[in-house]
Amino acid sequence: MFIIQGDKDKQVKVDKDFNAYKELLKDRDNVSFKLYEGLNHCLVEETSDKQSFGNELHISDDVILDIGCGGGVNIEKFLKITNNNVDGLDYSEVSVTESIKRNKKAVDEKRCCVIQADVSDMPIENETYDLETVYQMAVGVLGMVYPNNNEVI
Repeated sequence: MFIIQGDKDKQVKVDKDFNAYKELLKDRDNVSFKLYEGLNHCLVEETSDKQSFGNELHISDDVILDIGCGGGVNIEKFLKITNNNVDGLDYSEVSVTESIKRNKKAVDEKRCCVIQADVSDMPIENETYDLETVYQMAVGVLGMVYPNNNEVI
């Protein structure tokens, strides 16, 4: 597992959350962490005291996979900033259906494919994508691993 965070994140705090996960998972060989200087919650450059959610990403040729795509909101956003394909993967049949519905035009144009699968057994070849994203899913999963009383559930 690779856990990343921007040091300017105002939602998930470095000192409280990121460092707590590092401490909790420090003995696991399959977990690594990276803290990016100057980046916010969306992993884009923080340019003011306010969260810079509007900063534009420049990934015009990247092929993107959104893991845990939910209803396809991030797929929709990525389709606007890349000329290439944006695919989604989710465990939930309902989420896959909603993602396809939300991004119907891109699905019809073969710019988007939404797959129902478990992240522990993804039917995807290595190096298929230039960028793979996981938004909020990891926060929810890690929240189950590290509740306030430090028990693993």
